[in-house]
Amino acid sequence: MKPRRKKGATLGLVAVSVLVIIVIGVACYFLMKLFGGGREAANSIDAGTLNVAKQALRPKNQFPTQNLYNLLPAASGDFAAYGDPDLDNGAASKISLFTYNRCVAQAILVALNVQDMNNKGQAGAQAAPDLQQEFQNLQTVGQQLHDALIAPNGQTDLSPAFNQVANNNNMKMYGDNNISQTDYKTAWMKGGGGLGIGSTNVYFNVDSLPDQTADPTLLKGALPPNGKITYTPVTTEYQVTAYGNTAGNYNILGNTVNGGNTPSVYMTGYSPVTIAGMSFQGVPVFPQQKAHLVSLADFNRATTDPGGGTPPNAFYVGAQVLDSKSAHFGGAVACAIVGAAYSGAGPISSGTNEKILPDFPADFPIGYIAISNDPPANGSGWAGPNNGEFNVFNWEIDPTAPNATPVMLTTNGNGDTLFFEGQPAQSGQAVQEWADYDNAANPNAWTNSVTGQTQSGAPTIPLSNPNDPSQTVFVVTQGGASSRAATAADMTGLPEPPGQVNCNAELLANNWNYPPGSGRCWNAWAAFNNGFNRAMSGPMGNDFNPALPYWSNVDSIKEQICQQFNYPAATVTAPSSTSGLGAYKVPLQDLHNGAEPDLAWNGIGNDGVPPLEQPSTVMNLLNQVGTLNQVPCATGATDSVLSDITQRCNELCPGVRSSDVQALLSNPPYIGMGQTLYIRRQTPTDGRSALILSAQPPVATPLLQPDGVPNASDAGSTCANNYNLYSTGLIDTLNATGNPHNGGDDNLHQQPYTQPYTGFQAQDHAAFIKSSGYKGLVGLLHFYQTIQGGTGTFSRPN
Repeated sequence: MKPRRKKGATLGLVAVSVLVIIVIGVACYFLMKLFGGGREAANSIDAGTLNVAKQALRPKNQFPTQNLYNLLPAASGDFAAYGDPDLDNGAASKISLFTYNRCVAQAILVALNVQDMNNKGQAGAQAAPDLQQEFQNLQTVGQQLHDALIAPNGQTDLSPAFNQVANNNNMKMYGDNNISQTDYKTAWMKGGGGLGIGSTNVYFNVDSLPDQTADPTLLKGALPPNGKITYTPVTTEYQVTAYGNTAGNYNILGNTVNGGNTPSVYMTGYSPVTIAGMSFQGVPVFPQQKAHLVSLADFNRATTDPGGGTPPNAFYVGAQVLDSKSAHFGGAVACAIVGAAYSGAGPISSGTNEKILPDFPADFPIGYIAISNDPPANGSGWAGPNNGEFNVFNWEIDPTAPNATPVMLTTNGNGDTLFFEGQPAQSGQAVQEWADYDNAANPNAWTNSVTGQTQSGAPTIPLSNPNDPSQTVFVVTQGGASSRAATAADMTGLPEPPGQVNCNAELLANNWNYPPGSGRCWNAWAAFNNGFNRAMSGPMGNDFNPALPYWSNVDSIKEQICQQFNYPAATVTAPSSTSGLGAYKVPLQDLHNGAEPDLAWNGIGNDGVPPLEQPSTVMNLLNQVGTLNQVPCATGATDSVLSDITQRCNELCPGVRSSDVQALLSNPPYIGMGQTLYIRRQTPTDGRSALILSAQPPVATPLLQPDGVPNASDAGSTCANNYNLYSTGLIDTLNATGNPHNGGDDNLHQQPYTQPYTGFQAQDHAAFIKSSGYKGLVGLLHFYQTIQGGTGTFSRPN
């Protein structure tokens, strides 16, 4: 028997050990490849899913999201300004998930406005249908966006977005095979009832709320990450050009607006807000966060569709990849939620904020306030007042000049009426001498009471002078319509002076028995004009243009008086309809207290020709309504037309102050009668755009009938002043020129009638009627004028 050698035994052991090590190494290699491939797949699927969440927020009109872009709702109608300009080279024709919350916020503002109008008795019959239509429009937009994002549309149309990123990752351990999407789901995460609360990218300024007592916490959402505003410096503020405040800082998320103290908070997403019977909810898009992965467990707890066409905000993608060597599939799932953080597209000062900023105030970008002025009153085609400087009532028959030579009237033996200027005028002496002669017992020896001498035979004093009516005795002809110079044959049977009538004194004493007017003087007034060669001339004022858009009801009354002058009385009727409103050439307050001369139509200067009004700014009209007797409803700090307009301007452009609105309305364009102006954004799609006052509406067919109504409890909706037309000197206007023979209306020496009717009361109205914001109209400022007083008579010409 041979002994065993140790060397051979050791060699076998080594061989076995090497084999074991090789097997273990090979096993480790394949295990590492398996784990590494899984990690490659998981990373790629995570990246692809993140891209799905990113692209779902703002799908562009290009690969890989062009198909999804085509399914987005169009930016039209009430939501025309909410197109996303980042989708199609600034075309802004589609509403994306990024801008959808702005549609929700606008609809909420409409509902808040309707609720406020209902509470104050200002909601018209159309308010509820308008809100219902706005709500339906929102649901239509939401449903279309919802359907575009959920399966099968989202699964099909977002697959390119997933593949674009997932298949660009390193997949060497799987043989560089492509990953294929196998599953797709959506969820509504971070809602009010879920894990945590997510914020939409819209916020409400308190000044934008229709009721200043409204509780903004109704719309308050927690601000991620810890309910605090944490923002990088580059996006903390941006400049806005609110009218009159070009340097104001507008804190887009904080507690100040233009240096004021106006808190702003995000609206909570997926948390229904019920207003005026309608339920609204926005979508959490996290304006301070980027799209990020979320856990599958959290995702699965939020897969229940809340209904109402509310779009989802989170996405689940399952995918797999083939391992070329093992011929087995490896796969993974990932979940991601959207985020609307600042895009980094450029500095805040460039571009429009809708493209680069992550959040927006609730507003009406294409909203507007209409300012309408009623059409002119009838009668604006009048040629203007005539010149009454040489009218008979301005000279011979002047009841306000008792020391002037009066017009006397008598009757001869034939029953004819004679008139003449009394003594010391030659005609008066002639009538006296003939009366002495006619009543003398002996015509050949009668006493001339004028000279005190005894005369024989008929008087020889001339009875007429063609060049001087004061030296002429006239006979009334044609029933009082005309006259002729008297002859000796007309001078028979004249009574002594007690039988004569002093028409000046009678007019002053009994107004010629007016109304209705009677007596010999009344019946002969037209003959007086003819005999004394007195008439109205004109019209006055070469610069009077009846085509001007200014002719108020007050102008109409003044016109009636001036037209009827040269007659012993005028009957004037207040217009039954409204007219437009104009600013008087002399401030109404000054007319009321007599601080400035009245507005007489005497042809002297610009103030002396019609109309009474001149081109005016909107603020001038408000001041006219508000300053007379200190009416606070027009320009008061609260419960006024101005405060209501300021609040509605904050719905158009949040952060606007009352001083901004006053500055806007104090500048042209002027508003004429029959015209409409609009307060609107200069550029509706630019959130930094200033408010402007323009004759051009922001929409092609503006709505001019608000769905609100006036209510006495709201002073701004029924605001009006009240003033007497006579006491303010607007009608039957007195001479204020100092010229004894002209200066009043019709260029009369005093005024048309000294026995006026004082019952005409004018009301200038500046009524602000609120509207819900449906189709952009948030309110209507309506200017118009009414007159009370019925019919009155003016008599006793001056």
